[in-house]
Amino acid sequence: NMLFRKLILFSAVIFGINIANSFTFDSSLDNHCQSSRVRSRGNFGVSAYHVLHATGNNADSSIGVQDTPRHISILNSSLQKLSGMGIYQRMGLSAETSTFQEICQNKRFFLISHTTEIDPIFNYGNEAALNAFARSYDELCVIPSRLSAVAGTDDHQMRTKLMHKVTTDGYVEGASGIRIRGDQQFLRFVDAVLWNCHDENGEYYGQACFFDMDKVEIASTASNFD
Repeated sequence: NMLFRKLILFSAVIFGINIANSFTFDSSLDNHCQSSRVRSRGNFGVSAYHVLHATGNNADSSIGVQDTPRHISILNSSLQKLSGMGIYQRMGLSAETSTFQEICQNKRFFLISHTTEIDPIFNYGNEAALNAFARSYDELCVIPSRLSAVAGTDDHQMRTKLMHKVTTDGYVEGASGIRIRGDQQFLRFVDAVLWNCHDENGEYYGQACFFDMDKVEIASTASNFD
């Protein structure tokens, strides 16, 4: 799986994956996602496989984060330090009495993160994120995050500028954009917060995004949002 992921990155960077016209991912990635769906024994959203991830016991050790409680803790503390309001508070939960599973299994508030590479890959999505992208956990966690936006469009350029601003400023509030779902539909989010994450030792840990799914629109074509 690790070799496969590296091959995807190599082909995407060297040859370029043009999804602007077809609004879909390249066939090799789609084929891998189909096999992943069979392994997961469930659709995106609620599944036994996702519950395993939510408790930190990953069925496939090469996909996604390996310590979910620590991952949620890092994302939460990083956002708290940067903005004064962490994930628990933004979800209306108590950081003292709530558990990380309540974040993992939350259906309303979207939480996603990606890795530290130059071309980062999604490494975590909670239940709301899986529903939003219409993908299972191990489908999501092999996709370079840049491929969530439609290549060659204004929105893709906006995403590039947005991620640069997050990198330099630490976090951004009030972000919006259009992203591709696994079912070839599109979602538009608003009022998102994106932030840099750092671990317990202050080492850069990646970036994360959070928004309210109650404010999300879904359409069959991106032009429907115009």
